[in-house]
Amino acid sequence: MSEGLVGLIEHLVWADKAVIDFVKSQGNASARVMEILAHVLVAERVWLKRIDEYPGNAPSVWSKLSLAECEALAAENADALRSLVLHIDGEGLHKTVEYVNSRGEKFENTLEDILLHVCMHGSYHRGQIAAMVRVGGGVPINTDYIAYRRSQGGSKR
Repeated sequence: MSEGLVGLIEHLVWADKAVIDFVKSQGNASARVMEILAHVLVAERVWLKRIDEYPGNAPSVWSKLSLAECEALAAENADALRSLVLHIDGEGLHKTVEYVNSRGEKFENTLEDILLHVCMHGSYHRGQIAAMVRVGGGVPINTDYIAYRRSQGGSKR
């Protein structure tokens, strides 16, 4: 397995938890922040479902979830994503995954492309949440990849 991809998945897991913890610490999050947070987590689940790594039905990508539901979903997604990246080899990353998007359109992409998309999609939307917090007069948390690496004992000079 690619150490880079494992690192990106670990960042995703860390960043999802960091945003959830931040929202919890702030008390009452805006409806829009909660909508985007839920979207990130549900989209992760939808992609896991598309690649057959998660049983059951995937909810709508714009489902409304409580903070407790977000927290539970983030933990389930983390387990599934970690298991996936730790048990697949380089050849498996090039496996083609056929799926239907939320508009009913058929596509196929490699597993590697899908996993990279999931990581980047979450980063994009966590940035939106940070911008909303700042516009509201708050100070957002830093969920950049380098902040994750530093939190894991990355080197300082």
